[in-house]
Amino acid sequence: MDKIDKVIIKNVSRDGRVSFREIAEQVGISHVAIKKRFDKLLKDERIKIGCMRNVKNCKLKYYWVYLSVVNKKELMKQVHNCDKIIDIMDTYGEFDIGLLFGVTNYSTIDCVLDKCIKLDKNNIKKRMTLPILDMDSGYIISSSEDKQCDKKKWCATCEYSKMQKCEGCD
Repeated sequence: MDKIDKVIIKNVSRDGRVSFREIAEQVGISHVAIKKRFDKLLKDERIKIGCMRNVKNCKLKYYWVYLSVVNKKELMKQVHNCDKIIDIMDTYGEFDIGLLFGVTNYSTIDCVLDKCIKLDKNNIKKRMTLPILDMDSGYIISSSEDKQCDKKKWCATCEYSKMQKCEGCD
């Protein structure tokens, strides 16, 4: 990967709709050459095309919840389909997993973990929650397809949901 490839990646990362002609003008080669380089970056799997959320317009608060667990596989099964969890990160060291939440308020995290997905307290060794105070880029890449929360399974038996006090599945 050379300087021109890095310029292509930087421009496309900033605005996925940037034209090859605009990039070509910056580096001084033809737009056809830029397209060939872009296609090669895709083919060689140096880049991939995806969709990002504009978090500045979502009116949500974002938190990383890091967990140290006894049974990681079981936890992954439990959290995989929650629509409040935007991203799941495999971690090493003190914590086993990081969950990126996009929620209306902090209490929603506890509600989702405790009531909606019925997180087994015996599986959690340690938990740390960190608010994301400033989203510089304003965008988050979603790691999975549209998630569908199984509201019938979780909310049907939840007292908070029945009282309409739960924000976990809004």
